[in-house]
Amino acid sequence: MLFRSNIRVVGARKLDGGDGAEFSQYVHPPANKIGVLLKVKGGSPELARQLAMHISFSRPTYSSRDQVPAELVAAEREILEKLPEVASKPDDVRGKIVEGMLNKRFYAESVLGEQAWIHDTGLTVDKALAQGGLNLVDYAWYSVG
Repeated sequence: MLFRSNIRVVGARKLDGGDGAEFSQYVHPPANKIGVLLKVKGGSPELARQLAMHISFSRPTYSSRDQVPAELVAAEREILEKLPEVASKPDDVRGKIVEGMLNKRFYAESVLGEQAWIHDTGLTVDKALAQGGLNLVDYAWYSVG
């Protein structure tokens, strides 16, 4: 195969099959420059495709909270504690405000399971997958650019 362009590969992921898992994929049209490969168990092929579509749109950094490094959470907490709207509150409520902000701003944006499901924003991704009986085993997000 001959390519007449410069292609630079930045990263690669290997997803192994087995254990009753299946693969699903989504490539975002019309330019076909963003793609997602999923390894899933259960659920329907349509729900798996919707999940891949969601991931292509939202590009989460982590699948779950337990993958977020503690140092990153501590740094984010420190930033939030210094915000004027937090610093001006009484000491006894600052911690609760910061935790609420972490949940709504940080985790809801960077953790896949806690993101608002793009197909029904009244649900989180975790709730949508639970309702559909789909278990995400692993995923890879790809981009051409």
